[in-house]
Amino acid sequence: MNYSIILGLVAALLASFAGIMLKRGALAIIFQGFFNKRLMFSLFLYGTSMIVFVIALKLGRLSMIYGLAAVNYAFTSFLGMIYFKESRKKRKILGILLVVIGIVLLGV
Repeated sequence: MNYSIILGLVAALLASFAGIMLKRGALAIIFQGFFNKRLMFSLFLYGTSMIVFVIALKLGRLSMIYGLAAVNYAFTSFLGMIYFKESRKKRKILGILLVVIGIVLLGV
């Protein structure tokens, strides 16, 4: 089993959750200031995702691991639909699926 792929996906998922927490923290800036818990947690998640991503790069092929980094956009879009009730238009979902298909094709 290729651990670099798993680590790349974990890094992308962590970065996606960091983006969600960044948005939630940004919404709380007015009441809690720039150093609120959500913003700080998002920075922690981004840092952790970078560490995991560097390890994945060390273990795997550059072209494949950077392709996996693009799955972050797909994860973030789906999480935005869940947490922020963003639109679920067919066109948007098709675009996300095309990104995922492109990532799969890069890995072949």
